[in-house]
Amino acid sequence: MDTQLQPTSISQRSVLIRISGRDSRKVKNIGRPSSINENGATLISVSGVMIDNTTILTTGCLLGPFLYKENEKLLLQKDAKIEVRFESEENGTTWFPVQLADLIQCPGVGDTLKSLIGHGALLRYWDVGWFSHEPAQRPVESDLNWYTYDCIAVLKLKDKADFMPQFSPLRSPPSYQRGTSVLSVSSPHGLLHPEAFLNYLHSGIISNVFFYKDSPCVLMTDVSCLPGSEGGALYDRDNNFIGIQVPPIRKRGTNTYAYLSIASKAFLPALEAYMDTKFKEEVDIDAVRSLVFFFLFFSYSFFFLFSLFSFSFSLLLNRCLPHDLN
Repeated sequence: MDTQLQPTSISQRSVLIRISGRDSRKVKNIGRPSSINENGATLISVSGVMIDNTTILTTGCLLGPFLYKENEKLLLQKDAKIEVRFESEENGTTWFPVQLADLIQCPGVGDTLKSLIGHGALLRYWDVGWFSHEPAQRPVESDLNWYTYDCIAVLKLKDKADFMPQFSPLRSPPSYQRGTSVLSVSSPHGLLHPEAFLNYLHSGIISNVFFYKDSPCVLMTDVSCLPGSEGGALYDRDNNFIGIQVPPIRKRGTNTYAYLSIASKAFLPALEAYMDTKFKEEVDIDAVRSLVFFFLFFSYSFFFLFSLFSFSFSLLLNRCLPHDLN
């Protein structure tokens, strides 16, 4: 492992994510060896990376089995529950609820995937994900993973993780070069043994870089993406944020894999714009709340003072006016 890589600092911002939801037909766990199906529900785990104390990034493939289409929109089934777990001495065994904030599509990733695995009839030779012994494994193009493969999911903690350190902004490297040393931080098999696999480290190199409109969008590496590692972050030796791992592509019926990641430059600009928009919305909401608070405070104060004045004035009148002795 490259001695200049700093695993301690980057592992602090990595998380284990799990999602659960009803699955009476036991189809959501197909192609996901680390999933669990019990009592009519499926539980799936992936990895993620924090960008601040409330926001987490992961692969959109986390949501694929729990999405449905309505009016050409992808919606998350209502009973789906998403939770995260941190590497923290204080809260190391606690699961924290999060909610889906947005799905950010990464331009060129879908087209790159199609160019790698072929078109039309060639698709029957390839799958996205890991080998499964399920006889009814679905073809890649019919799985909603296909529609979320080129998406980054933005998750929001319902309560701010104040026990975590303040994170510096994620930054992309100045360039993506083949042969660059990288370190992945992920939590494979996180459902089976979180204590053993939380923030598992694996090093390797960038094997190839695929571009979209002269900008890197997909990276091929020799860093194994084990089940549950998808969504984990890749860093270079300068702690630059290289990208996010996605499920590998696999020659159908074999254990021959190609490991891919979405380059950070494919989604960080859109993420920054999203964060700026959300920040402005939150500021606007806070401003409205402040105005409402002051309006209510003024109204109640005016009502109180008016009531007090009316009461005092009535007492004064009662004393000053002559009383009927009869």
